Parts: sequence; structure tokens; C-alpha cells
Amino acid sequence: WQLPRGLALRLHLGYENRDFPIDAPIADRQDDLYTAGASADWPFSRNVKLSVGVDLQQRSSTRDLQDYDYGNVRVQIIGSL
Repeated sequence: WQLPRGLALRLHLGYENRDFPIDAPIADRQDDLYTAGASADWPFSRNVKLSVGVDLQQRSSTRDLQDYDYGNVRVQIIGSL
């Protein structure tokens, strides 16, 4: 078995710390944001490309009800002239 010619694979990982200082009697908010994803592009003809990918994101916050997990799966057929 062999990978198709022209196949492009990509991976990404990320981390971000966000600080939201507040000049009020409530506590400051700080978030940790983690991201990861993978995608593949395959040009199966001269003018048409198939692209598939998955993206994941997780936010952890010091404030209640600000945490979340997010996932996205995509399949695209891209044409050009």
C-alpha cells in the first residue's frame, strides 16, 4: 500500500494563557486554551482537491461556567478554474 501522490498532511498543537484582569470586587479571570488538529489535502485531479480535517479545543478557566470542549470535523471538495 502506498500514499497517494501529492498528499499533504498537517498537524498542529497549541497552548495559550489568557489573563483578564478586572478592577472590581470580583475575582480576575484566567483561561488556559489547548488546541490540536490534523488535516490532509489530496489533489485527485488538476482542478479538484479533497481536504479533510479535525480540530479540537479545550478551555479551562478560573471562572465558573467558562470551561468548554469543542470539536470540528470537516470534509471539503475544492475546485479551481
